[in-house]
Amino acid sequence: MDDTYDFYKGDMSTNYPIVEGKVSIRCYFEALYNCYYLYRKRFLKKFGGIDNGTKSVLQHFDAIVFHSPYGKLVRKAFTWLTLHDVQLDVKCYENEPNLLKHVNTDISVDMLSDLGVVKDTEQLFKKFTAQTQKLPKNIGNMYTASIFSGLISYLLSKPTCEMAGKRIAMFSFGSGMCSSFYSITVHPGEKLDTLIGLLKHVPRMLENRHCTSTDEFENILTNRELAYNKAPFEPTSNVDNLFPDSWYLTHIDSTFKRYYAQKK
Repeated sequence: MDDTYDFYKGDMSTNYPIVEGKVSIRCYFEALYNCYYLYRKRFLKKFGGIDNGTKSVLQHFDAIVFHSPYGKLVRKAFTWLTLHDVQLDVKCYENEPNLLKHVNTDISVDMLSDLGVVKDTEQLFKKFTAQTQKLPKNIGNMYTASIFSGLISYLLSKPTCEMAGKRIAMFSFGSGMCSSFYSITVHPGEKLDTLIGLLKHVPRMLENRHCTSTDEFENILTNRELAYNKAPFEPTSNVDNLFPDSWYLTHIDSTFKRYYAQKK
């Protein structure tokens, strides 16, 4: 956690935040390293030299889920984390010549712009993180929800019977900034079956999304800007394309109270 102004609502007269893009990216990577370093320290204190030291802490996971503003950042984040892990546990990467060449490298955010460096972790990315990216890539930045969309993507990537016992690393990040690195172990049983059953509709919802034209989309954004901080206000948007059971705003009264209805 740190006090940063990388992404914040400084001007309440507008719906848009003030964004310091380069600062925000730097904060993300710093938080990722610091959180993993602390997690690793606790892991080793609790479990010691597990597997006779043949696996790094990172390699004990079956999947690694990242806060996902956009896909390219996740790809770079995986590379950043892996290269640091190589330097922390070089003996665990003896069979990865593409990574060993970075053992004595001063790892920086700038080096992640080199496609060759990112490509060095491609096979490991496919193994640990690619399966967590279906929803984030199809939907875009969901802010707080993005990490959980990655978790859902992974849970739906395999049959339930293959999910039992999987260890999943989770990196959560919020500008300002606050971040955490924690892990989930999947246990078989009725609760897991129920959870995955509740998620079965997600792929179908992706397929049933409504396609809109660029002009229509721009009009929606313009109307959103015009509606910001207005009271009383009554939306004019068409709700026909909303999924059943979706909640939507019906109106805002003169005291800024918001009223909602559920589509049947």
